Amino acid sequence: MEPSPKRRRAVAWSGVGAAVGAVCWTAMPWLQFAAFGTRPYVGTVYDIGSLLGLGLLLGGVAGLSTVFDRPERTGRVALGATGLGLCCLGVLAAESVAAYVAAGFTPVPATGEDPAGLVRTWLAITGYALALSGTGLIGVVLHRRPDPPAVTVAVCLLAPVVPVLVVLAGAILPLPVRMAVVRTSALFLPFGVAWVALGRVVRLATTGRT
Repeated sequence: MEPSPKRRRAVAWSGVGAAVGAVCWTAMPWLQFAAFGTRPYVGTVYDIGSLLGLGLLLGGVAGLSTVFDRPERTGRVALGATGLGLCCLGVLAAESVAAYVAAGFTPVPATGEDPAGLVRTWLAITGYALALSGTGLIGVVLHRRPDPPAVTVAVCLLAPVVPVLVVLAGAILPLPVRMAVVRTSALFLPFGVAWVALGRVVRLATTGRT
C-alpha cells in the first residue's frame, strides 16, 4: 500500500535529520578536542550535541528501512546492526549528559576511578562495531539495487574499513597523533559522510514518490 503524503514527508525529513545528525555527532568530539585538548572528560556540553546527533541518526535508520521497502535478509541485518549500535552509543552519550547536568552544567573531568569503566568500554566497542559494520552492509545492499548511488556505496563501504586500517597502523603513529585520533572522531569521518549521503538517498527517494 502506498504510504500517505504525511508519512512520506516524515520519512523525507528523517533523511534530512540523518544528515544533520551525522554532521553533529562527527563534529562534537572535534569541538571538545579544540576546547579541552586531550584531557578526558566524563561529561561536557558537547555530549548533548552527540546525543542529539545519535537520535537523529536513529531516525534516519528508520527512514532508510522505509525506502528499502521490505528489505532482504542482508538489509534487515544491516539496519538492525546499525540501529542497535547507535542505541549502545546513545546510552553512553546519555550517561555523559546526565553527569554534565548533575554537575550543574559544568564539565566533569575523568578521575580515573570508574568501577563501571570496563562495561562502558565494551559497550562502546560493541556500539561502534555494530554501527560501522551495519553501515558497510547498507552499502552492499545499495550496490545490489538498480542504478546504485556509486558515491554513497563507496563511503558506506569505507565506514568500517578506515577505522580498522587506522587501528592496525596505530603502532607506528606518533603518540600525539594517536591521542588526537582517540579524542576526536577522525576514525569515523567516513561513517559521518556515509550518513550524510544516506540521508540524501532517503530524501530523494521519498520526494521522488510525491
